[in-house]
Amino acid sequence: MKKIFTLFSVFVIALTANAQYSSFELREGDSGPFFSIPFDNSIVDLNNDGQKDAWLSGNGDILMDAAYEEWQPEVGESFTLYMKGVSKVSGKMMMVIADSSYLANSWVELSSRAEIELVEGKEFEFNGYFSINNTTKLTMDGQFGNAGDEVKQEITRGLLYFAVYPTTEIGQDEILFECSDFSVNYQWSGSIVVLHIPDVTAEVGSIIPRINLYDYFLSDGVALEFSVWTESEDGDEHFSENSLFQAKVIKGELCLSAFAPGEFMVNIMGFARVEGDEQHGEREGRGTVRVVITEKKIENVETCNIELKETIKNVTCGGDRDGSIVVEAFGGVEPYSYRWSTGRTDNGIYHMSGGVYSVVVEDSVGCMVRGVYEIEESYVPYGLYPDILARPTCNENDGKVEYDSEYSQEYTFKWDDGVESSSRDDLAARMYKIEISDKNGCSRTVDFPLSNFNIWASDQWESVKCGNDGVIYYSIYGATAPYTFYIDDNKVEADEENEKISGVSIGNHKLTIVDVDGCQADEIVTVHKNYYPQPEIYSVSYAEDSKSIIVMWTFDNSDWHADPEDLKEYMDNIDYFTIYRETSEQKGDYDSIGFVKSSFPLYQDYDLSEDNASYRYKISATDYCGETTEMSYTENKSIGLTMTTEETENGKTQVNLSWTPYEGQFFDSYSVYRKTKSKNLDVAKVAPNKMTYSEIVPAGTRGYFVGVTFPDTLYFDENNTPLLKAESGPFALALSNIAELEGFDAIPTIKNTAVVYAKDKSIIIQGAKSNVTVYDVQGRFVTQKTVNQDVEIIPLEKKGCYIVFVDETQGYEIIVW
Repeated sequence: MKKIFTLFSVFVIALTANAQYSSFELREGDSGPFFSIPFDNSIVDLNNDGQKDAWLSGNGDILMDAAYEEWQPEVGESFTLYMKGVSKVSGKMMMVIADSSYLANSWVELSSRAEIELVEGKEFEFNGYFSINNTTKLTMDGQFGNAGDEVKQEITRGLLYFAVYPTTEIGQDEILFECSDFSVNYQWSGSIVVLHIPDVTAEVGSIIPRINLYDYFLSDGVALEFSVWTESEDGDEHFSENSLFQAKVIKGELCLSAFAPGEFMVNIMGFARVEGDEQHGEREGRGTVRVVITEKKIENVETCNIELKETIKNVTCGGDRDGSIVVEAFGGVEPYSYRWSTGRTDNGIYHMSGGVYSVVVEDSVGCMVRGVYEIEESYVPYGLYPDILARPTCNENDGKVEYDSEYSQEYTFKWDDGVESSSRDDLAARMYKIEISDKNGCSRTVDFPLSNFNIWASDQWESVKCGNDGVIYYSIYGATAPYTFYIDDNKVEADEENEKISGVSIGNHKLTIVDVDGCQADEIVTVHKNYYPQPEIYSVSYAEDSKSIIVMWTFDNSDWHADPEDLKEYMDNIDYFTIYRETSEQKGDYDSIGFVKSSFPLYQDYDLSEDNASYRYKISATDYCGETTEMSYTENKSIGLTMTTEETENGKTQVNLSWTPYEGQFFDSYSVYRKTKSKNLDVAKVAPNKMTYSEIVPAGTRGYFVGVTFPDTLYFDENNTPLLKAESGPFALALSNIAELEGFDAIPTIKNTAVVYAKDKSIIIQGAKSNVTVYDVQGRFVTQKTVNQDVEIIPLEKKGCYIVFVDETQGYEIIVW
């Protein structure tokens, strides 16, 4: 027998829940049928006491014999609710946060209502939130009270209220709808409200649609910033250094790039500072996205028999970077493509430190295999000092020290007086050097101070420039004044009132203090020089004439958010940059190809052996003290494009493009550009692990090139300090060479003979009849002109630093006064 119900309601205790996988059911109660969720299938813990809370039915019955948990809502509290399922009925479902406590005398609606349409047999989804306002109250006589009534003092039981209005007949025991995902999350609405972000499923190497985070992070108009990190299925957290799966937020969009199958949780934090809101001025909200990357669908799986044979060279000794892994693929269909977790895209990684690295190898029919390898590293740890059993007596050789038995079994110890032993009982007070060696012959020398009394010493907190302006601060414990001070065995004067020694040069120094009784204490103190970040290549891109490659750089990621004044100071200490290119003779080896003394980070490499070749670059910086950083860690490789054409059966021309993989910054797709006489057309997006594209050549096409769009483009502040900012300009793309079509007019290239300088708040161009583009110091477009005369004057509104590109092939840094 079927019954028609005009209203079914379910009241659920306000809760914080994980995603639920259960069915909503129609059950028989004492007062008739009611609408409920099976408690046994749900884990709900409102007050975080570790106990399941009870579910309520429409007639107030408790499904499980458990006490109610009281919940007293406050104005500003909010709930996010996510429901997804298949409806078994047609009609409407209404949802609201309400109070059903006895003290309220009747219903109090605490939030605005939300409604969704239900269509029998169709999937429904609701992703929203309720903010509690406490502005209305239903009194005993059924009349609404005045807005602003102090209802919150009376609320003792807050409920999530569902009402279903079916328009189709349903049976007493029939399910109204099945819910595949159900979650309710409680939070204070002063924080950023974060809605449920649906799972993402994509095939490995595909173009994954971007997610607009502003649709899920609700901030009442407050500007948000985002940070993101990922957690793989094995629980390891990693960031962008793992290039097989990457996540990055670009202008509020979550962008994903995947080169290997797996399951990942992408954690996102949105944060904002609200001026004038003392209680909730620091706002943040956290969300997660579950990403499932599936394997490629291969028609003939039986042919996927790729095997890898690896050759591993372990690191010689700790601190060295001479480890390598080279893999050889066989059993598949050549050619093979490679993608390492470091971002490198050939069959080997070189000059590596110890650690675990992985590679994904794909053959020409799409079969994939993943290899995981470890480079071992023999490492003698820093600070391996012996235990002091007895300090030496002043002017005596009776100090006793001993290394722990664990260390004495693993290492050998050679003292600077020639004694080889893990323990000594004949030591005087002085600084000792101990050479510690492991069983592989790797060694490290430590400076071990053995003193008659205690001292503490450190350099000044502020770093210093080249010279003798360093300051050492000290404290003395257990000695008798007056004292004599030595730096590197040279007697010096100390400011004993302020406990400091001035005029110390940069570097490691031995500080010796001798008291009036001849007792001695030693310490190693490092006076640090001005620190500046490790420069890293930002982009490598062919210039538009395809005859040179533009190399640009920035500083290490950790310093992108440093104070601009500090960055300017760093730049002031850099004398020049050195650009390196990987040699053609030996993979992983780099040779210096040029130097740049300008603070503007751009180098143009004209020494190309082939028009469509692909090159890797690195960089280092040398300061005015003569010290040079290591070569940058990341490898950046330009895109080299080749092209073939063929005639189709209907007489049309088909172009086939193939290119070398890009290495460097995050990217989630390649862009294929078609070059015509008047403009460049972005004609296709290609998945990041695919390096081919074909099409029938349209009329008017003169050539093709491929590019990668960067998530954050370089920009420079008013001090010409390189930072990062999302802007447009010539720093936003890494482009390949242009592949010209035969039989069409050749793409003209203009040999640059221009002279560019500034005068009277204008830029003067001499000797160039070509396109001239001007960008400001932040990389933003200012103006573009076609120069048809020997001298062109380009007036500017503001003084400052500008970058001028002549035919986009040569950049000039111009100061306009």
